[in-house]
Amino acid sequence: VAGVFPEQALYTLLAARGSCMVKACGEDAGTMMAIGGPRERLEELLRDLRGIYPANFNSPFQTVVSGRRADLEALARMLEGSDLQAQFIPVSCGFHSPFVSDAARSFEKELASVACAAPALPVYSNYLAAPFPSDSEQIRTVLSAHLSHPVRFMDEIRRMHEDGARVFIEAGPGSVCSKLISEILVGKQFAAVACDSKAPRHGMIQLLHALGQLFAHGVRMQLEPMFSRRPVRRLLEDGVPGKKGPKRPQLTWMVS
Repeated sequence: VAGVFPEQALYTLLAARGSCMVKACGEDAGTMMAIGGPRERLEELLRDLRGIYPANFNSPFQTVVSGRRADLEALARMLEGSDLQAQFIPVSCGFHSPFVSDAARSFEKELASVACAAPALPVYSNYLAAPFPSDSEQIRTVLSAHLSHPVRFMDEIRRMHEDGARVFIEAGPGSVCSKLISEILVGKQFAAVACDSKAPRHGMIQLLHALGQLFAHGVRMQLEPMFSRRPVRRLLEDGVPGKKGPKRPQLTWMVS
C-alpha cells in the first residue's frame, strides 16, 4: 500500500527473512518469557541481571524478555511470590535480542539488493516507535535492525495516537493486539477492532461484525468488492434460509 517495495519483492524478502532467522536459531540461541506486571518494576530488576534482554514492550503491564533457558528459569524462580508473573513462550530462539544479531546482519545483505522507495503514506516502525524514514538506506537499516532490537509496541501505539490515529484494526488471527492497545490507551479516545478474534463464529461473520464496528465509528468503506461475483438473495424473515425460528413478539425492531 505504501509503495516502498514492489509486491513480488515482498515475497522474496519474507522468505529471506525467515531463512536468516532459521539459520540463527542454533542450540544456544535462547528462548523467550512473558512477564506480567508493571514495566518499571521489571526494568529495575533487569539492570542487575546479565544475559537477559527486554525483547517486547507490549503494554504497561506486559514485557517479553529473551535469554538462555537456564537464566530465564532462574528469573522465574526469583519472581515467585512477587507482583510479577512469568510464563515461557514456545519459540525457537530469543528473538529481538543479541541472540539473533547474525540474522540481522544477514538480512541486511539481502535487503541491499532490493530497490525501495520512500513511503507514499506514514508507515510506523515498532523498532523506532515512529514513522519510517524516507531515505532508502535508512529504511533498510531499520528493517534489519528490527530483528535484533526490542519491539516497542507500546511506544509505537502511543506515538500513533499522538499523531492522530483513533481507529486500530487487527487484521491477523486473534485479538491480542487489540487487548494490548486497550491497556496502552486506557482513558483515551480510540477504537480497536479485531477482524478474527477466534470466537466460535464463522470467519465471514466476524469480518462482517468488524465492518459494522468500523461503520459505527465513522470509517468510510467501499463495500462493492464484497459482492463481486456473489449473488445477493433475500433471506427469510428469521434470517436463515429454510428454517423457521421461534415466533417473534408482535412488536419487533428489525435492524439490518
